[in-house]
Amino acid sequence: MRKLIAAVAFATAIWTIACASGVAEKEADKKPESGSAETSSASGNQGRGTASLDLDGGKVSIDYGRPTLRGRDILSFLSAGEEWRMGADSATKLTSDLSLKFGDKVVPKGEYVLAAYRVEEEKWNLLIKTEDGSTIAQAPMTFQRVADSAEQMTIMLEKAEGGGKFMLHWGTFTLTANFQKA
Repeated sequence: MRKLIAAVAFATAIWTIACASGVAEKEADKKPESGSAETSSASGNQGRGTASLDLDGGKVSIDYGRPTLRGRDILSFLSAGEEWRMGADSATKLTSDLSLKFGDKVVPKGEYVLAAYRVEEEKWNLLIKTEDGSTIAQAPMTFQRVADSAEQMTIMLEKAEGGGKFMLHWGTFTLTANFQKA
């Protein structure tokens, strides 16, 4: 009887692992839609994330590190007058194959580094910089406190009226900035 119970338990464990593997493979096969965010992580590291948007015949994408809160209050670390690199490990990169317009600032197509500048408690600017660190555009971002907390920082690109919207969500706040094709 013990051998029969052990065999049933072993077969059940194998079946459970096979089913879980099939679900994971199906999830891995899903492709993000235009205007989506996709994340990846290796060995439990914070990982990288990407966001992309098809916009007026071109593509805009962002590659960024995804830090986690781990119980911290992120806003308490960022004082007014400080620049924040938005992400973990390597820099957050904006790549666009068309020129973009953030407010009245035109950003030529290409690859840029993104950062945020905290002007005052709830006033932020998006900084668009060249690889050498020169700021080529600065656009106001809308700060909003939200009820749902994001443990891991997430950047999304979404379609918005007349163009697209950049949105960063981390902890209990979001930062957003609208843009359009120049």
